[in-house]
Amino acid sequence: MSIPEHVKVLSLNRRARFDYSVEESIECGVELKGSEVKSIKEGRFSYPDSYAELKDSQVWLKNFHVNEYVYS
Repeated sequence: MSIPEHVKVLSLNRRARFDYSVEESIECGVELKGSEVKSIKEGRFSYPDSYAELKDSQVWLKNFHVNEYVYS
């Protein structure tokens, strides 16, 4: 997967392809609001047990934890 230069990747889950058999990959964006944007940019999130679920033509990210932004 080639990533354009203007895109800033905050995290890659390399372990997922080691632990699971990945049949298909879907690249998508995430809508963020409020202080969670700054918290994620600082790398204050956790996703070891997270997964994506397809429901009604939408992708829902489950068990993804964003720490509280301390300055808001």
